[in-house]
Amino acid sequence: MNLKRPLLYTLGLVLILALGAGALVNQYRHAIYQAGIESEATSLGLNAKTAPIDSISWSYWENGLKGQKPTLVLLHGFGASKATWLALAKHIASDFHLIIPDLPGHGDSSFDQSQSYSLDNQTRQFNAFVEALGLDQFHLAGNSMGGGITGLYAGTYPDKLLSAILLNPAGIVEYPSDYQRRLDQGENPLLVNSVADLDFLFEYAVAEKITIHWPFNQVLVENAIKKRPVLNKVFADLTADPTYSIKSAVKNISAPTLVVWGKLDRIIAPENAKAYQQANPAIQVKLLDHVGHIPMVEIPEACAAIVLDFVRNVTK
Repeated sequence: MNLKRPLLYTLGLVLILALGAGALVNQYRHAIYQAGIESEATSLGLNAKTAPIDSISWSYWENGLKGQKPTLVLLHGFGASKATWLALAKHIASDFHLIIPDLPGHGDSSFDQSQSYSLDNQTRQFNAFVEALGLDQFHLAGNSMGGGITGLYAGTYPDKLLSAILLNPAGIVEYPSDYQRRLDQGENPLLVNSVADLDFLFEYAVAEKITIHWPFNQVLVENAIKKRPVLNKVFADLTADPTYSIKSAVKNISAPTLVVWGKLDRIIAPENAKAYQQANPAIQVKLLDHVGHIPMVEIPEACAAIVLDFVRNVTK
């Protein structure tokens, strides 16, 4: 009996099924990606909500611990979304009343072309969000652009915060980074046009390369390209923001504040951490070995522990 023919038929059938499944996954890649994000959020008790405020419809996650646990708001960085915080939220979801918004123009929040997206104006927009949700006396943490907003908010609305945690914050930039040198040469690694660009970004922004596999790498690229006009506007406004206003706000911070920085950050030089402490000696600084620009993604459990320890110490 010739066993080769049935074996070839079986292998052929498996190949056809695999190709069919691959084609199906590819066709519904955006829906599968979004479903995965929503499933992870739901598993952590995070519910999707929206808040129309002025000309912006804010999209955010909130868990059901309001009034039971202290409120912690988490702000993501440029080009990112609320999903950036999922890995960290896994370790603190039961400890806080969590609110995690998409900043205007990012994720599922809307965008108003007529608005300025400087750190100053984004801070005012965020305060409108805070007031609409009726938040008072809460903890605030942000990364990169979100860290800049956190610092400005802490200095501009000092009575509203119990504490502020700035992770690799944008804002005070007195020491140049490799990223700034690339910008001077007309290159911007934060703006993605291809899977190769995405691969480079997830190597460049972190200490240890993160690999995003197909088809989700393609989804992220397509989303980035779709958002390009918005991100171009936000980036232009951000880079036009005067540093002096940030320094002035940082000097006015009265809430307990911690600046956390990965020592291997290529995007914003970690040496800038000392500038925050020089502007306001009450600010604490923690530098992290073997960490790049996004600690909550690179070392989520350790980063969550830092947040928990700091908040617990300031609320004793």
